[in-house]
Amino acid sequence: MSNAVPMDNLCVRCGANLQNGVCTGCGWVAVQVSEATGQNPTQQPVTVNINYTPVQPISMPPQTKTVNKVVYILLIFFLGVLGVHRFLRGQVGIGILYILTLGGFGFAVLIDFIISLVKLSQYPGTDHYEFTFVPRGHWAR
Repeated sequence: MSNAVPMDNLCVRCGANLQNGVCTGCGWVAVQVSEATGQNPTQQPVTVNINYTPVQPISMPPQTKTVNKVVYILLIFFLGVLGVHRFLRGQVGIGILYILTLGGFGFAVLIDFIISLVKLSQYPGTDHYEFTFVPRGHWAR
């Protein structure tokens, strides 16, 4: 695109009005070109004032995953040494660790089982746990 000012005093990029050679819409600087020489006749720097308004990002509701409380507790009780409940929560690394250590030699599974039983009372009136997806790529609650 050329930097020449159009005859109708409109910006060639966005179509907004030009004020003193500066577009009021996008801030584009139009350089006036002399018809005789084909160069800028003033050769002076142009000062451009652009009003920048930061745009607020759209807040997305957090992704959630719901799991039935009874199913979750049964998974811990019967398959906890294999870390199935950790894989369900998206914690793959801890799930693999549970497989390699058979549930943290049984202690980690026992702790998870007790914590899940205690959390039953934290979700009154519902029959599920709700896990929230966190930015690091796993589900947590």
